[in-house]
Amino acid sequence: MAQTRRVPVFGSRPPCAYQSRLDEHSLQLRMARLERSRKLDKPEDFVCYEDSDEEEENTMSLCTMLNSSYNFVDYIRNREYGMREYRSVNQNHGTRHILTHDLFKERSIPLNTMNKVFCSQWLSSKQIVFGTKCNKLMVYNVKSHELDQIPSIKGRIDEAADQRSGIHSLKINPSRTLLATGAYNSNEIAVYRLPTLDPIVLAEGAHKDLIFDIEWLDDEFFVSGSRDTKLALWQVQDKYQEKYDSDGDF
Repeated sequence: MAQTRRVPVFGSRPPCAYQSRLDEHSLQLRMARLERSRKLDKPEDFVCYEDSDEEEENTMSLCTMLNSSYNFVDYIRNREYGMREYRSVNQNHGTRHILTHDLFKERSIPLNTMNKVFCSQWLSSKQIVFGTKCNKLMVYNVKSHELDQIPSIKGRIDEAADQRSGIHSLKINPSRTLLATGAYNSNEIAVYRLPTLDPIVLAEGAHKDLIFDIEWLDDEFFVSGSRDTKLALWQVQDKYQEKYDSDGDF
């Protein structure tokens, strides 16, 4: 990751020049080759890169290796003190390490008959909540791979039956106690309690067209923007906490 050419302070060699480093390096190369030979073939749709550090060090002379420190602390200290010793740092080391060791591999989630995903948020380190074009609010567990649907909140009077155009936004308030997202009708907003996802209030009447975005101002107030060119300011009060009945109405 980092290389600093050390200058001898006493004697003919710097303090990092000792024979055991060469022996350790040779052992690491053999172990890397053995591990690579045991790995299964990579899938064709995933691009992996071999660790080019090994190739660089193979072409490097033993003298240069002995006189160089690969300790990042030495690199920082050398730069901080303004020393004239040669130093360099590989900016791509982190990315190459991730790709070489399969640490950042994409995995798709099958949605069966559901339409495309419009928005998503992390609920916790294990759960993702997302909204789809077909007006479904779903929770996916990345550990158990379970997919659950959260019931949409619907008002008493369905005056906008043609407003089901998907859930375009979902946002969590700063204290992570409330989730605001699209409701049964795309021109209304449903607010759920976290982490249980219990419905607590339906925000309706401000927009005539589908809602494109929602943003919390604090733990109580949020704003919404709609295709009808209007912004609405909403306040979630404590009196709405237990108003949801078994029929899905308020």
